[in-house]
Amino acid sequence: INKMKNNKILSIVVTFNGSIWIDKCLGSLKDSELKTSIIVIDNGSKDDTVEKVRNAYPDVRLIQTEENLGFGKANNIGLQIALKEGFDYVFLLNQDAWVEKDTVENLIKIHENYPEYGILSPIHKTGGNSLDRNFMNYINAEYAPGLLSDFILKKQKKEVYDTKFVNAAIWLLPVSTINTIGTFLPIFNHYGEDDNFVDRCLYHNIRIGIVPKLFGVHDRLQDGNSPENYSYLKFKNYVFSHILIIILNPNNNKKDKIALIMLILIKNLYRRPVPTALSVIKVALNL
Repeated sequence: INKMKNNKILSIVVTFNGSIWIDKCLGSLKDSELKTSIIVIDNGSKDDTVEKVRNAYPDVRLIQTEENLGFGKANNIGLQIALKEGFDYVFLLNQDAWVEKDTVENLIKIHENYPEYGILSPIHKTGGNSLDRNFMNYINAEYAPGLLSDFILKKQKKEVYDTKFVNAAIWLLPVSTINTIGTFLPIFNHYGEDDNFVDRCLYHNIRIGIVPKLFGVHDRLQDGNSPENYSYLKFKNYVFSHILIIILNPNNNKKDKIALIMLILIKNLYRRPVPTALSVIKVALNL
């Protein structure tokens, strides 16, 4: 307990037109049983997000960027501050996410018991109190062996389960992780930053963990957010980011990278007319 009280923890929230969530997001951090310093990096919101932060949360440090830097670059501002000011932990929380009162405290307790984990995350629920759709992919047998089966079969749950990936909506990062692998790569804009970060962790034998008894909410759209419904630009960014994830993954050899890139392109052919798919392939081959 004394060790935990001595920890310096920085919560980082990147905002962009997040007015509808900001009270639940920042409110959950303010109500947390373990208090943290909080920094908001606003990516040029056009709504009243900034005004809400200033008026309702005057003790929250607010940094406004001159442009929308995207998820990774904006978070890097906070990560650099954490390094410079000697924080022990960083807690990344999406603007459309919030946590229960004991989430942050118990994530740190878990890390103190299992310091080999470089990223820890709770179970991600939706705003409607069911499992987040994409989060279900991270707890299947391929990604997190044993987690789902222990739930279904009502077995004794472990304190933490290894996973190959969990998205960065709710991450506890010990600063040692950042010291080892660095911050988010700025080449990514809005897709793939956390995939690449996790790949680099795994390359350095840093484990990624999901804590099954802790919960957070990620209040994102659960339906209609598949690539088939993306605009052309969003679809192209989606495909390019997946290609970059493969190219920059230090765990892949050259042969695997080529095969995986071709698989990504083939899988996305049906999602857009041929001219669009061909333009994607043309740019990809020039990377």
